[in-house]
Amino acid sequence: MKKQLKKGSILLALVVLFAFSGTKATFAAGTGTWEKIGTWTMSNVITFDSTDGGDLKVCVNSSTSKYSFKLVRNIVGNLWGPTKTTTGGSSNCAIFRDAVTKNAGYKLYLDSPRTGSVNITVYD
Repeated sequence: MKKQLKKGSILLALVVLFAFSGTKATFAAGTGTWEKIGTWTMSNVITFDSTDGGDLKVCVNSSTSKYSFKLVRNIVGNLWGPTKTTTGGSSNCAIFRDAVTKNAGYKLYLDSPRTGSVNITVYD
């Protein structure tokens, strides 16, 4: 009987600890809302820092053409990452899943088409 009471007390203490520690708010913050990093007109490359890490979304503004982007970690020697192509159409975005680290620097290259410039918005 004492063991059951002790286990129950420990479980209750953990529940109370998590309830008052703000853990629930921390979990809610990562529920899929996009945080805008910035908007650029680019013809070759932009540099930015991630805010939350995880997924990265690149949206082409005012164009329904498809564009491909190459993500590169901005460190000595560059750490080349994936290439993603926008969907085209009205929601013209590309999503890099689990591609960025919180507060890390990145370069985003316009991979194709390689002529002209494009206006983009980047979200973390």
